[in-house]
Amino acid sequence: NTVVLLVSMLPNHMAKRASERSELVPTRWWLLACLLCSVVFLVLRVFEFQSLHTRWDSDAYGSIVWTLLGLHTVHLITDTYDTAVLSVLLFTGPLEGQRFSDVSENALYWYFVVFSWLPIYAVVYLSPRG
Repeated sequence: NTVVLLVSMLPNHMAKRASERSELVPTRWWLLACLLCSVVFLVLRVFEFQSLHTRWDSDAYGSIVWTLLGLHTVHLITDTYDTAVLSVLLFTGPLEGQRFSDVSENALYWYFVVFSWLPIYAVVYLSPRG
């Protein structure tokens, strides 16, 4: 799932660049690529939750893991919803110039989601489980 997030930075960056140039067609398609990446990651997150070897109420480690993954998942769902709404608006119109800045801001939020995952990954998967 970390690889999917890191790869998702490319379509996200391309959507941001296309929106800043007000190029409708590339913005539409790059935004759909972003949506696909976020949906793939959410599907992987479901499997991730199912494969955790701890319950949320088993101990402090379990509580921390479930809380971190839960909060990050909320951010993922929020951005996936926002990306889906923007995609629908870009494909159905009428198109206002503001939608391009919305895509750019959405890209910034995705950067936050990706970069916030890296320390969470380190805490959940790389830190000792004393």
